[in-house]
Amino acid sequence: MAQDVKTKKAGNGYPSEVVENLVRSHEQLDEACATIMSKAMTDCKVHRQDQKDLLDEAKDTHGIPKGAMKKVLAIRKMERKAAKIREDAEDDVQDDIDQLRHSLGDLDETPLGEAAVEKLAA
Repeated sequence: MAQDVKTKKAGNGYPSEVVENLVRSHEQLDEACATIMSKAMTDCKVHRQDQKDLLDEAKDTHGIPKGAMKKVLAIRKMERKAAKIREDAEDDVQDDIDQLRHSLGDLDETPLGEAAVEKLAA
């Protein structure tokens, strides 16, 4: 089917009706996504303000530095993302990931890794 369209090119380009339809459809999908994202951003605005208020409370009430708190939150978010990537992998790939990370020393800082390092040192 794609070959048929290519052979029906007019002049120096592709059939204008086909290109216009494809471009129009793609742009409509872009608009639909933009509408969805705009609504999501609006819906999240309240939660973002609540998060800001929690950071202010941490600083004002408990003396916790905002910058450090933000960094800890970012680290924990990345750790959850990394764990999810591993969990989504097939079992044999998870084993390969663990072996590679062990080879790199990445697991040394986990409680299990620290226990293994201590056992080797003893």
